[in-house]
Amino acid sequence: AYCLRQLSYQRQFSEQRVLFGEQITLSLAVENAKLLPLPWLEIEDTVPRALTMTGQHTRVSIVGETAVLENLFSTRWYERVTRRYTLQCNARGVHKFGPTRLRSGDVFGFISNEESLENWQYLLVYPLVVPLTRFSLPARHPFGDRRAPRRL
Repeated sequence: AYCLRQLSYQRQFSEQRVLFGEQITLSLAVENAKLLPLPWLEIEDTVPRALTMTGQHTRVSIVGETAVLENLFSTRWYERVTRRYTLQCNARGVHKFGPTRLRSGDVFGFISNEESLENWQYLLVYPLVVPLTRFSLPARHPFGDRRAPRRL
Protein backbone atom coordinates (compact mmCIF):
# COMPACT_ATOMS: atom_id res chain seq x y z
CA ALA A 1 0.00 0.00 0.00
CA TYR A 2 2.99 2.29 0.55
CA CYS A 3 4.19 2.05 -3.05
CA LEU A 4 1.75 4.65 -4.48
CA ARG A 5 2.21 7.19 -1.70
CA GLN A 6 4.16 10.36 -2.54
CA LEU A 7 3.92 9.45 -6.21
CA SER A 8 2.73 11.98 -8.77
CA TYR A 9 1.66 11.49 -12.37
CA GLN A 10 1.32 14.34 -14.86
CA ARG A 11 0.11 14.49 -18.46
CA GLN A 12 1.00 17.63 -20.43
CA PHE A 13 0.46 18.81 -24.02
CA SER A 14 2.82 21.13 -25.88
CA GLU A 15 -0.33 22.93 -27.15
CA GLN A 16 -3.94 22.89 -25.88
CA ARG A 17 -5.44 23.99 -29.24
CA VAL A 18 -4.12 22.86 -32.62
CA LEU A 19 -5.08 22.93 -36.28
CA PHE A 20 -6.07 19.81 -38.18
CA GLY A 21 -2.99 17.93 -39.40
CA GLU A 22 -0.52 19.43 -36.91
CA GLN A 23 1.72 17.43 -34.59
CA ILE A 24 2.09 18.10 -30.89
CA THR A 25 4.07 16.53 -28.06
CA LEU A 26 2.38 14.65 -25.25
CA SER A 27 4.58 14.36 -22.14
CA LEU A 28 3.91 11.84 -19.37
CA ALA A 29 5.87 12.35 -16.15
CA VAL A 30 6.10 10.21 -13.01
CA GLU A 31 7.77 11.54 -9.88
CA ASN A 32 8.70 9.30 -6.95
CA ALA A 33 9.09 11.67 -3.98
CA LYS A 34 10.05 9.12 -1.34
CA LEU A 35 13.07 7.14 -0.19
CA LEU A 36 11.62 3.82 -1.39
CA PRO A 37 12.35 3.02 -5.07
CA LEU A 38 9.63 1.56 -7.27
CA PRO A 39 10.78 -1.57 -9.13
CA TRP A 40 7.73 -1.42 -11.39
CA LEU A 41 4.90 0.99 -12.00
CA GLU A 42 2.25 0.19 -14.58
CA ILE A 43 0.27 3.14 -15.94
CA GLU A 44 -2.75 2.82 -18.21
CA ASP A 45 -3.84 6.18 -19.59
CA THR A 46 -7.06 6.51 -21.59
CA VAL A 47 -6.49 8.44 -24.82
CA PRO A 48 -8.70 9.18 -27.85
CA ARG A 49 -8.60 6.54 -30.55
CA ALA A 50 -8.89 9.12 -33.35
CA LEU A 51 -5.42 10.60 -32.75
CA THR A 52 -2.33 8.79 -34.02
CA MET A 53 0.41 8.40 -31.43
CA THR A 54 4.07 7.58 -32.01
CA GLY A 55 6.96 7.26 -29.60
CA GLN A 56 9.66 4.98 -28.33
CA HIS A 57 7.59 3.02 -25.79
CA THR A 58 4.21 3.17 -27.52
CA ARG A 59 1.85 0.31 -26.67
CA VAL A 60 -1.80 1.11 -27.30
CA SER A 61 -4.79 -1.19 -26.80
CA ILE A 62 -8.07 -0.35 -28.51
CA VAL A 63 -11.18 -0.34 -26.29
CA GLY A 64 -14.29 0.85 -28.18
CA GLU A 65 -14.00 4.52 -29.10
CA THR A 66 -11.00 5.03 -26.83
CA ALA A 67 -7.52 3.59 -26.62
CA VAL A 68 -5.39 2.75 -23.59
CA LEU A 69 -1.77 3.87 -23.61
CA GLU A 70 0.17 1.35 -21.51
CA ASN A 71 3.47 2.32 -19.86
CA LEU A 72 5.79 0.46 -17.53
CA PHE A 73 8.08 2.65 -15.42
CA SER A 74 10.82 1.93 -12.90
CA THR A 75 11.92 4.76 -10.63
CA ARG A 76 14.63 5.21 -8.05
CA TRP A 77 14.19 7.25 -4.90
CA TYR A 78 13.41 10.92 -5.51
CA GLU A 79 13.48 10.46 -9.28
CA ARG A 80 11.36 11.98 -12.04
CA VAL A 81 10.90 10.04 -15.30
CA THR A 82 9.38 11.69 -18.39
CA ARG A 83 8.30 10.07 -21.65
CA ARG A 84 7.33 12.00 -24.74
CA TYR A 85 5.02 10.98 -27.55
CA THR A 86 4.11 12.65 -30.82
CA LEU A 87 0.39 13.11 -31.51
CA GLN A 88 -0.75 13.51 -35.11
CA CYS A 89 -3.99 15.51 -34.95
CA ASN A 90 -5.94 14.18 -37.94
CA ALA A 91 -9.39 14.29 -36.34
CA ARG A 92 -11.11 17.58 -35.57
CA GLY A 93 -13.11 18.20 -32.43
CA VAL A 94 -12.62 18.03 -28.68
CA HIS A 95 -10.61 14.99 -27.59
CA LYS A 96 -10.80 13.76 -23.98
CA PHE A 97 -7.80 12.23 -22.20
CA GLY A 98 -8.25 10.31 -18.96
CA PRO A 99 -8.85 8.64 -16.57
CA THR A 100 -5.56 7.01 -15.57
CA ARG A 101 -4.92 3.78 -13.68
CA LEU A 102 -1.71 3.34 -11.63
CA ARG A 103 -0.58 -0.05 -10.36
CA SER A 104 2.59 -0.96 -8.48
CA GLY A 105 3.89 -3.40 -5.91
CA ASP A 106 6.88 -5.20 -4.51
CA VAL A 107 9.74 -6.73 -6.51
CA PHE A 108 8.33 -10.27 -6.39
CA GLY A 109 4.74 -9.36 -7.24
CA PHE A 110 3.27 -10.67 -3.97
CA ILE A 111 1.74 -7.34 -3.04
CA SER A 112 0.25 -4.86 -5.49
CA ASN A 113 -1.73 -1.68 -5.11
CA GLU A 114 -3.94 0.05 -7.64
CA GLU A 115 -5.29 3.59 -7.85
CA SER A 116 -7.47 5.41 -10.39
CA LEU A 117 -6.95 9.08 -11.15
CA GLU A 118 -9.80 11.17 -12.53
CA ASN A 119 -7.38 13.49 -14.34
CA TRP A 120 -9.40 14.61 -17.35
CA GLN A 121 -7.76 16.84 -19.95
CA TYR A 122 -9.05 18.07 -23.27
CA LEU A 123 -7.35 18.80 -26.59
CA LEU A 124 -9.14 20.96 -29.17
CA VAL A 125 -8.38 20.28 -32.85
CA TYR A 126 -9.71 22.97 -35.17
CA PRO A 127 -10.97 21.97 -38.63
CA LEU A 128 -8.82 22.36 -41.70
CA VAL A 129 -9.01 25.87 -43.19
CA VAL A 130 -9.12 25.92 -46.97
CA PRO A 131 -9.13 28.99 -49.25
CA LEU A 132 -12.46 29.83 -50.92
CA THR A 133 -10.80 29.81 -54.35
CA ARG A 134 -10.94 26.00 -54.26
CA PHE A 135 -14.77 26.15 -54.39
CA SER A 136 -14.98 28.24 -57.59
CA LEU A 137 -17.31 30.86 -56.14
CA PRO A 138 -17.79 33.88 -58.40
CA ALA A 139 -16.26 36.96 -56.80
CA ARG A 140 -19.03 39.25 -58.09
CA HIS A 141 -21.83 37.39 -56.24
CA PRO A 142 -20.41 35.69 -53.13
CA PHE A 143 -23.94 35.10 -51.71
CA GLY A 144 -25.59 34.00 -54.96
CA ASP A 145 -27.14 35.78 -57.93
CA ARG A 146 -30.81 35.91 -56.78
CA ARG A 147 -32.50 38.00 -54.15
CA ALA A 148 -34.90 36.49 -51.68
CA PRO A 149 -38.54 37.57 -52.23
CA ARG A 150 -38.92 38.63 -48.60
CA ARG A 151 -36.72 40.40 -46.08
CA LEU A 152 -35.57 39.04 -42.76
